[in-house]
Amino acid sequence: MLYSTASKGNVLESMFVKLRRGETQQNFSFWVCGERGRLASGCGLHVAQSGIALDHHFVLPKDGSRFEFLPGKYIVEVFGTLVGKSMPLLLARTELTLTAEHAKSLKSPDENVYFEWWPDSMRYSAHVVRRPGPPPDCEEVMDRLFQGEVD
Repeated sequence: MLYSTASKGNVLESMFVKLRRGETQQNFSFWVCGERGRLASGCGLHVAQSGIALDHHFVLPKDGSRFEFLPGKYIVEVFGTLVGKSMPLLLARTELTLTAEHAKSLKSPDENVYFEWWPDSMRYSAHVVRRPGPPPDCEEVMDRLFQGEVD
């Protein structure tokens, strides 16, 4: 959720995330936003006083950068650059913790780590979620059905 205090709103030209763990820092500078199934990149974004709620995804730059998630405390900072301004603004800052189990699961193509806000303790808590497998290929299922392999 983003909102603006300007009466006519603001236009975000770009956004990026700076992720820090100890002395290690990595920028995730490729930004896409939108609603599920309708993501757009490099589009700019008008943010009105009433706000706007969209999904935001930040990806490593395509310069060959790699980032390995290790156990520990991370600081996530979200920056945005307004049209006509040269310096990015810090929009949000939060701390997240990855356990050894979480870091291990991020190496698997079948698992994600999700963070949920716990209001009483005022922090995010992580848990592992298995990604659903791809749906079965319809032709393959039909072939197996006709061969008597599927009930």
